[in-house]
Amino acid sequence: GSLMRTGGNDFKAELWEGYLDYRSGNLWLRAGKQSVAWGEDIALRILDQVDALDLSSIFFFGRGFEEFNQQRIPEPGLRAEYTIPNSIVPDLTIATFVSPGTWTPTILPAQGAPFNVVPSILLYREDVRQGRPIVAARLTGTSANIQWSLNALTRPSLGGVGIVKGLVADKNGGAPLLAAFNNFTLFRLFTRGEHPRFWLFGGSANYPWDWAGALLRFETAIVPDSPFTYPNAARIIDRPVWSTMFAVDRPTYLIPGMASLFASLQFEEIYTAGDLHDVQSSGANADSTEELVTLFFQQPVYRSSIDLEMLGVFDMAGGPRF
Repeated sequence: GSLMRTGGNDFKAELWEGYLDYRSGNLWLRAGKQSVAWGEDIALRILDQVDALDLSSIFFFGRGFEEFNQQRIPEPGLRAEYTIPNSIVPDLTIATFVSPGTWTPTILPAQGAPFNVVPSILLYREDVRQGRPIVAARLTGTSANIQWSLNALTRPSLGGVGIVKGLVADKNGGAPLLAAFNNFTLFRLFTRGEHPRFWLFGGSANYPWDWAGALLRFETAIVPDSPFTYPNAARIIDRPVWSTMFAVDRPTYLIPGMASLFASLQFEEIYTAGDLHDVQSSGANADSTEELVTLFFQQPVYRSSIDLEMLGVFDMAGGPRF
């Protein structure tokens, strides 16, 4: 009912967004089911944490220039923006979003399907408790030719944090437990996907580098209570996580007579503080630092009616991420 979705294995119909807008002077309001995109990075999401993602389709696009527009799950709530009159920052605007607590977690494909990272040995069930509000605020403006933002957010975690609760028999899958009369009894680890609340504080800045014909982008966020599991997915613990991204965007001409090629290079570093012994994230031991490099190219062809895109995200420690 909350998603208003119907369909089956071959089709899906859903009221993805439905809202009412109101504008009066410097005030803008939007009430209803809506998508909120507050972030500057490509393919990754540092500040863009207001909405979860729907990854239930086997094929999904939009991790490049479209920035998850087709995967970001709209939430019902009230959004407001007000441009504050002043002489120092003429476009100084404060934006807020409040959801009453009807929220949706990240939706994965069915267990065992492609792109589902949950192994079949786990009997995984989401624990989604409604009535936990989402509150977000953003202050934006332009100073000395730099577009900047300050962000704050609190909400239940988007992805479930799997906590193992016990061993259950399951004839449909799992691993052999006992061999009696030449018949195997299968079992799974019953795992509950919990969604603890987290806080996020961060900001971004965009600077047009006119001399080089490029745009410099910067984004950073700290989550002081990012959820992890310890030990062996027995309970949830918190660790501070600080993510920072630097990027350069520049259009250039690659093929004579065609539109310019858009090229973007991003570098992101993720730092996790505190004792990480036996601390895990998604079943793997947490690292104190992680570096990601993102390359994105977009070339319009056929009078800009078709875009050819290439996106690569590389984990500098473990090879290509996707």
